[in-house]
Amino acid sequence: MVTTTQDAALVTVRRREFEQAVLGAALRGFGDVMSLAADHGLAADCFFVDEHRDIWQALVDEDRAGRSPDVVAVAERLRRLGKESDYLSAVYLIELTEKAPVAQNMTHYVRELVNLAWGHRAAEKLDSLARSFRTAAPFDGWERARAVVADALVELADEKQHGGGARTPVERIDRLAQNLEERVESFRSGKLRGVPTGFRVLDRIFAGWVPGRIYFLCARPGVGKTAVALNFVEAAERADVASLVFTLEMSDTELDERRLAMRSGVNAGRIQSGDFDEASLEKILDALKSLSQSKCTIDERSGRYIETFESAVRRGARRDGVRLVILDYLQQMNVRGRRFENRATELKEITSRVKKLAQDEKVAIIVVAQLGRDADKGTKALLSHIKEGGSAEQDADVVMFVEREDNPDANVPIYIRVAKNRHGRRFKLLCKADLSVNRVEQASINDEAFTS
Repeated sequence: MVTTTQDAALVTVRRREFEQAVLGAALRGFGDVMSLAADHGLAADCFFVDEHRDIWQALVDEDRAGRSPDVVAVAERLRRLGKESDYLSAVYLIELTEKAPVAQNMTHYVRELVNLAWGHRAAEKLDSLARSFRTAAPFDGWERARAVVADALVELADEKQHGGGARTPVERIDRLAQNLEERVESFRSGKLRGVPTGFRVLDRIFAGWVPGRIYFLCARPGVGKTAVALNFVEAAERADVASLVFTLEMSDTELDERRLAMRSGVNAGRIQSGDFDEASLEKILDALKSLSQSKCTIDERSGRYIETFESAVRRGARRDGVRLVILDYLQQMNVRGRRFENRATELKEITSRVKKLAQDEKVAIIVVAQLGRDADKGTKALLSHIKEGGSAEQDADVVMFVEREDNPDANVPIYIRVAKNRHGRRFKLLCKADLSVNRVEQASINDEAFTS
């Protein structure tokens, strides 16, 4: 019969093997391990072997710096940190790469390693609790003992969900000082903190689309919110910034046709029908060539569920350097495999996860959302008019409404009205638009287009 001690020894061996497999795969770039780690909550404190913990932290630091972790980079980082051990040498790192499983199995290895780590942590917590029962003064009856156990279980569950404890004051102030230093440097150099918006007033007040923030872009159907969003993409392109657009209502071809009209200046209706002269054809061919070199990826498949959206954004941010993400549109997204008491509750979870994703991956996310029927009554749109999206008030850094007169003329002025701005003032921006070619721009180069 296998004893408890033997069981524990087997678990320790198994955990070490899983740690070596995950580290080896990460060093070889297999299976997008860093994205899987973020998805499943794998952190340095999940590793049982101290040296493995140091190696993982070095991998994470390299990844956050935008570099692909490999044996040479990790070995050099460990050396600079003064980490010296046979298990931290380049020789051992190479041995780890030979223990990497096939890429298709990486989800299993990452998930099991996290489960083993949390199982060990739970065992330690409960062992400590058992010792307190044996050595401490008697509890006030069974009810008190049960409450102590319940509190311990809640603490474990909360720790697993939210990770480690709060930052120390020194860590917080160091981080704040670094942020301030970056802002001062950006201001003095004339560079934006975030991705250029293409609108002078928005750049001045928002400092561009700032990484880690989410922006809601809301309107009734047919007003022009998708055209506005595509103009944001074009501004990112001009700044040589990679973007990722999730389209849930249109196909990628339809969006590319809109971008083709925007870049060529040829009426979208004529592009649809194929009715254009030689001059227009030449413009279209030039626009097609530039679009083929675009740094914008359009994804019509991964935005249907929050889980696939999260994975796609992480891949884009880490592999392609994506800094701007657009989701068109929110009300089409779902949480996979779960039931909610109502749609608003489901959307609340979605928006909170989108917000966390923006912060974790340091990308700006623009969430396009439709307004409900209440906004059709001729009154100014309110935050409460966002269809099933009350969580926008809680999670969004900025909420913008796209407004224009109910007029079929494609050249009717458009207003971008900022109804919520967590980091600054609210205002209304007048824009001129030609929706026949999907172009929207600030009405004036001066601040005449800007009103409080």
